Amino acid sequence: YSVKEVISSIEKALSCKLSVVKEAAFPNEPPVLIANAQKAKEILKWSPTHSHLSHIIETALNWHQTREFVHG
Repeated sequence: YSVKEVISSIEKALSCKLSVVKEAAFPNEPPVLIANAQKAKEILKWSPTHSHLSHIIETALNWHQTREFVHG
């Protein structure tokens, strides 16, 4: 997922617009990074529990909301 897709998904989950500051890329930063979990699947016999972005965001927000009362 792109950074824009993640931000959009978070905004949708929170029903609000985030204030986003766009900065220049770091020197020598590649224009695109692509991740592939295939090696982790083969070597570690691992597979992700959640693969759809909206579900990942939802579970992350739920996790943080339950800890907010404990830590602050």
